[in-house]
Amino acid sequence: MIITLRIASFLAGLALVGSVPFFIFAFAASVGDLDNQPISAFLEPLWYTVPMGAANLLIGLPALVSGARKPNFRVLAGISLAVSFAITAFASVVYFPFLFFLAFQAVLFAVFVWPARHFTFANTSLQGAAYRRD
Repeated sequence: MIITLRIASFLAGLALVGSVPFFIFAFAASVGDLDNQPISAFLEPLWYTVPMGAANLLIGLPALVSGARKPNFRVLAGISLAVSFAITAFASVVYFPFLFFLAFQAVLFAVFVWPARHFTFANTSLQGAAYRRD
């Protein structure tokens, strides 16, 4: 279950970060206006897509949020998840399917960010020999 949540979180993070710039690029290419567009037209949406997907990317990488180490990345993922949760909650007022993504983020927060204990049991096979506690 933990591995499935991590994979889903990583894929959701990639989709959140890369989808808007990709769709702008695809639209400009489809209407034949790709030559007239500056590169900043495709990179400016990263200002709001990176905060939306940063927490999911951090949670999706196995050695950052879990493991017996200081909770720096867990705190960063929690803050990013709170920002993403607020933006998604605001968007769900207009477009209700975002409520499913809000539920997914709540599960990620409850499983990976909220517990105060260190995740020594989570993904020990994915964390490498340096992170294992025998």
